Amino acid sequence: MNYQLSANKLRLDRDAIVNEMAEKQFTNSGAKKDALTRPSFIDDTRYHLNVLAESLEVESKELFLNHVDWAKSMLESRNVTSDMLKNNLEQLGDVISMRYRDEIVKPVLEYTGSALSHLSQFNHPTKSFIDRENPLSEQASQYLDHLLNARRKEAVDIIDNLIQNDVHVRDIYEYIFQTSQYEVGRLWQLNKITVAHEHYCTAATQTIMSGLYSHIFSMDRTGKVMVSCSVSNELHEIGIRMVSDYFEMEGWDTYYMGANTPADDIIAAIKENRADLLSISVTIPTFLDQARKLISKIRQHPDFKKTIILAGGYPFIVAPDLYKKIGADGTAKSAKESVEIARKLLDQKQS
Repeated sequence: MNYQLSANKLRLDRDAIVNEMAEKQFTNSGAKKDALTRPSFIDDTRYHLNVLAESLEVESKELFLNHVDWAKSMLESRNVTSDMLKNNLEQLGDVISMRYRDEIVKPVLEYTGSALSHLSQFNHPTKSFIDRENPLSEQASQYLDHLLNARRKEAVDIIDNLIQNDVHVRDIYEYIFQTSQYEVGRLWQLNKITVAHEHYCTAATQTIMSGLYSHIFSMDRTGKVMVSCSVSNELHEIGIRMVSDYFEMEGWDTYYMGANTPADDIIAAIKENRADLLSISVTIPTFLDQARKLISKIRQHPDFKKTIILAGGYPFIVAPDLYKKIGADGTAKSAKESVEIARKLLDQKQS
C-alpha cells in the first residue's frame, strides 16, 4: 500500500474533509448547540487528521495509536466520554471511503481500524515520572511542588543547595529538570493542573537553568561544535535547550537557536559554525514534515556530507525507529543519551 499517497491526499484535502465531517456531525443538532461545539469539533478533527497524515507518511502506526491514547486520556480526565473520539474515527473512515478510491482508502482504514480496536485496551497513565529509581526523587518532588504553587524562590533554593553539596549539574538536569517537566506533561494530560501551571513551570525552569550557566561553561572543551534548534513552527524548546546545555557540559561548543527556527537559518548556522552535529527537536507529531524537509535539504548540500543529525522529542520516544524515516542519523531518549550517541556516530564517520 502507498501510505505516502494517502498522507499527501489527506493534507491536500484536509479542510474539505473536516468540513464534510462537521456537516455530518451537526446536521440534526440545533443552531445553539452548533455555535457552541462546532468550532471545537473542527479544531480537534483537524488535529487528528494532521497526526494521521504524519503517521501514514512515516508508516508509523504506533505514532497514531499513541495519539489516540493521549486523546482518550485527555478527554476522559475532563469527564468527556471517549465515545466522541470513537465516533470521530468512524466518521473519518466513512468520509474517506466515500471520497476516494481504494488505494487512498485502504491505508487510512488500516490505521483508523487499529485505533478503534486499541481504544478499548487503553488505561490512563498513572505512574509518576518521579519514581524511587530517581536518586534525587525527594528533591525533584519538592522542586515540582514549589513550582506548581508558584514558589520559585524555594525551587531555586533546592537547586542551590544541591550545587553547594557538590551534586553535578548533569544530575540536576537529568533527575530534577527533565523528570519534573515530564511529570508536568502527565499531570496536564490527567487534568490535574492547568495550561497556566504548565507554562509557569516551564518558564521558571528555563530561568533557573540560566542561573547555572557559570557551572556549565566552565567545563574543558573538546573542539566539537553542535547547532541545536526546534524546527520551523515548533514552539516547544525546553527539551532541546537541555540537550544543548548537556553538550556544553561535555565540552562541546553549542549554537542554540531556540524554537521555531526557519530551515534556511539552520543551514546557514551549520555552515557558519562548521558544525559537527545538528540536533533538532520535534515535540508535536504534526511538525515531523518540517523536520523531514529540513534534513532532506541538508543532505543535498555538498558542504554537509560529514554532519551528523540527531532528531529527538516525544514522537521519537513513541516510535524509536522514526528517526530513520525522516533521514536523521540517530535519536535519543534523554540529553545524556544524546551525547553518548553523538560520540559513537562521530567515531563511525571518522573511521
